[in-house]
Amino acid sequence: MDESKTLNQYLCQAYFSEISAAINYLSIFNNCSGLKREYLASIFKDEAAEEFGHAAKIADRMKIKGFTVPGLSEFNLATQGAIQIESMMTTNAILSYLIVDEIEVIKIYKSIIDLTKDTDPGTADLATQLLIDEEEHLSKLQHLIGD
Repeated sequence: MDESKTLNQYLCQAYFSEISAAINYLSIFNNCSGLKREYLASIFKDEAAEEFGHAAKIADRMKIKGFTVPGLSEFNLATQGAIQIESMMTTNAILSYLIVDEIEVIKIYKSIIDLTKDTDPGTADLATQLLIDEEEHLSKLQHLIGD
């Protein structure tokens, strides 16, 4: 597969991962109850906005590269990491799902950087910025699960 098609696939994966994360965070924000969950809800409202911002940056980069930004018909919640927050789920179970999602998007950004570092510095820079944010999210989640 040529570099352009591979990059488009990675950007689509990252775009959908960011949207999925935002949906998960909004769900937690709106559906959590209990002391620890209410604390988490306050954190995840801001995280949701940040994840939507990441998706917008990726969409902008896709447009610059001449790619089509995928729409809702191409977004499959079942395969994008969206979770259904159930009342019987423990807080650590919820955080564990989110950690897995963060690890996956980190892998995607590292792949984008590896693919573009020598040929497309703009995309590599964006992926590096987003990677830093996602590594911070992962660290925060890992800290929360340890509390």
